[in-house]
Amino acid sequence: MSDQTDAGNTPAKKGKGKMIMIAVLLLAGGAGGGWFFMGRSDAGNAESAAAETPPAAVHYHAMVPAFVVNLADEDMPRYLQVEVTVTAPSAAVVAALEQHDPLIRNRLVLLFGQRTMADLNRRSDKERLQEEALAEVQAVLTERTGEPGIDSLFFTSLVAQ
Repeated sequence: MSDQTDAGNTPAKKGKGKMIMIAVLLLAGGAGGGWFFMGRSDAGNAESAAAETPPAAVHYHAMVPAFVVNLADEDMPRYLQVEVTVTAPSAAVVAALEQHDPLIRNRLVLLFGQRTMADLNRRSDKERLQEEALAEVQAVLTERTGEPGIDSLFFTSLVAQ
């Protein structure tokens, strides 16, 4: 007889265990869902507001044609060809770049022509030249428009031989 009561109680105990487990999961899910929908922290709200804000527009402007200059090496003729692209925050800055293109190109040709092959061997050398080219373009735009205008300058191609 004790076998029957044990057998009879076992399904009831299993059923109660399942019911308790389901109740716990529902309560935990409800609490988590309430937290999600009702009041996450301010940091969560700031993140969602930032996610809804579209990124600022970036205007790329390739300076065409590529720059080709003689390098300053004295032992033999060497050349540098550089394709330059800049980024601007607005179409108005791109228009200013186009308007002052001859002056900007002149400054960059002079800058690039001061280098030797040894000045362009390492990545850090090229990055330094890139920073100097950015400063030159920003200086021209500041002189002519009162604002540095561009955000960054990239070498999309650089060949030295």
